[in-house]
Amino acid sequence: MGDEVSKALEDGGFIINHVEPPKVFTSYYCSRTAKGGSEQQLLVTIIDNGPDADPNYRYMCNGTVMGKGAQGNPASSPESAVRLVMWHKLDE
Repeated sequence: MGDEVSKALEDGGFIINHVEPPKVFTSYYCSRTAKGGSEQQLLVTIIDNGPDADPNYRYMCNGTVMGKGAQGNPASSPESAVRLVMWHKLDE
């Protein structure tokens, strides 16, 4: 299947860089109270760019709820990545 996907991407004009893709480090189903007071159920995912990534940019975190998303800047640890997410974007 991977070769067929690669061919489809190349046919679409994409250039494939043969680097190790990011992997999901961990995921959580969570709830949070939105700005208006309602409860949101969301999926929080932490991505690991791998040991060969710049250590300051290894982890990223994003959250999604009902078609809305929030993400932060890359960080050196999963904990820092969670703290850098712009969670208020889920209230817009």
